Amino acid sequence: MRTNLLALLLALIAGALLVLGGWCLHFFFGGEREPAAFVARTPGEARIVATLEEMKRKDGIRFGVPESDGRRLRLLAETIGASHVVEIGTSTGWSGLWLCLGMESTQGRFTTYELSPADARVARKNFRKAGLDARVTVVVGDAHRNLSNLSGPVDLVFLDADKEGYVDYLNPDFHFKHFGATLLYPPTSLFMGVPA
Repeated sequence: MRTNLLALLLALIAGALLVLGGWCLHFFFGGEREPAAFVARTPGEARIVATLEEMKRKDGIRFGVPESDGRRLRLLAETIGASHVVEIGTSTGWSGLWLCLGMESTQGRFTTYELSPADARVARKNFRKAGLDARVTVVVGDAHRNLSNLSGPVDLVFLDADKEGYVDYLNPDFHFKHFGATLLYPPTSLFMGVPA
């Protein structure tokens, strides 16, 4: 228990330093600029990028995660060599596609939880367009209840829904403690200053 609390404290300190460092870089070097086009290295990446581009052009698609943060999610998943990423809050699959793009080299699994059946249908369609059906599992329903069915190991958890429920996910007695996963959650200022 003491080790878990120490690990949580160290993670919070590291997060605070990342936010502070990002703020300094943002303050001294300016705000977000229009990102350069993503250059796909493989046919799989090209298919995911084409789906992301189509989503940007479509009317009615909402994104809770800006493209610049999506690029940072990709970079993080790729850098840690993630082979299993979990997202809570699928929406239309936008951030999930970025995370899957970061797992192209490992062909990792992506498990995502969405409360809204309508959003889950849209997300499944986008994952299918991107050629990710075999690697992506979309779970519909309350993640607080459904996470007990998750099997590990999990390398990265991206919390992007149910902001009031974050405390449950950070609770040392909650399910993620068994996986040793890195927990990542907005606000997006957490990402400021990380190269895309």
